[in-house]
Amino acid sequence: TLKAAFNKAIDWGYASENPFCKYKLPKKQRNRPDFITEAELGLILQRLESKAFKIGCSKAKRKSLLMIYDIVKTGFYSGMRLGELLNLRWENVSLSKNTITVGDHRFVTKGKKQRTIPMCEKLSKCIKQRAQSKGQSVEYVFGVSAKRTLTKDYVSKTFKEICRAAGIDERIKFHSLRHSFASYLAQQGVSPYHIKELLGHASVTTTEIYSHLNEDVLKQAIEKFN
Repeated sequence: TLKAAFNKAIDWGYASENPFCKYKLPKKQRNRPDFITEAELGLILQRLESKAFKIGCSKAKRKSLLMIYDIVKTGFYSGMRLGELLNLRWENVSLSKNTITVGDHRFVTKGKKQRTIPMCEKLSKCIKQRAQSKGQSVEYVFGVSAKRTLTKDYVSKTFKEICRAAGIDERIKFHSLRHSFASYLAQQGVSPYHIKELLGHASVTTTEIYSHLNEDVLKQAIEKFN
């Protein structure tokens, strides 16, 4: 943080050098990303649905829980970040081509790179059901009104509560759905480059953290000793 602050001070003409450039931070261990399986996704969705239709649940609460149900499902099958999901507009969804375009002139992605994600059948069905029930006159795919969406904080906290209730690993948070998407593809043998394009990473180096999850490939490598 101090190194970045001094670099900014140099840009603004308040300092002539950065004393922190002499120091190198120790490298941290890159742990395996936390992710859930499709079976665990099913448990989470089941809990969300049960809570939504629980006796005493208000109409507004039920509406938001069912929307989070769709958001969670879309996050798992698209790898989109929460901010990308909440800012997704119908104009960026092609039901005929079964694709989602992330990023446009009104919403800039974290990597400042627009990308297109093809929808699998499970995701396509979910999005088409939303289109039929809400209608594309509403601006946002996950809009609670014509111009408003749920907050990131509310979705994250609700997701965490549901995970705890379902007995899911405590380390799992909403962003873990993005890891789950990439992890599943890696386990199916999809190349890191293609996963990189789907996630919108700037470098394949970032995506390589998932490459070791394909245990079949690793077993084939070890079998060379036999």
